[in-house]
Amino acid sequence: MFKILRVNMADLSVKSEDLPAAYQGLGGRGLTSAIVSQEVEPTCSPIGANNKLIFAPGLLGGTNCANSGRISVGAKSPLTGGIKETNSGGQAGGYLSRLGIAAVVIEGMPAEEKLYKLFIGKDKCELSPADDLKGLGNYATVDKLKGEFGEKVGLFRTNYVSLRIFWLGEGL
Repeated sequence: MFKILRVNMADLSVKSEDLPAAYQGLGGRGLTSAIVSQEVEPTCSPIGANNKLIFAPGLLGGTNCANSGRISVGAKSPLTGGIKETNSGGQAGGYLSRLGIAAVVIEGMPAEEKLYKLFIGKDKCELSPADDLKGLGNYATVDKLKGEFGEKVGLFRTNYVSLRIFWLGEGL
């Protein structure tokens, strides 16, 4: 059974829930758009606490199919006010799929403007401060995180309302 991880930045909590029936059979862009459509108020501010940022691997993520390691990222767009999605390659999509995670939903805003890293592994998922990564470029950040967590991690870095989230997933 696939899960959705919900990361609440307001109280810095992470919880897992079964993928609702309404989202069964969706992955990637379809899943990110469905979650935004169903869970984000159309009149909310795209850069406010009521928007959600969703990461979702495709339906074939984690398989040997060509291009199956991609990950979609969706939210309400600050530019158009509609639903926007982009996608990326790398290991993150495949790692999430192999862990049984259909989507990671980032919701709310933290009380303080700080950096956080989200670690997603086989037996744990935790959000922790990442102030030690402040000011580092992409290559230095990757080197530092691989030094801390090992070479077999999938990394995804994003800016979310002036908050940086570093997603770390264990290699399987």
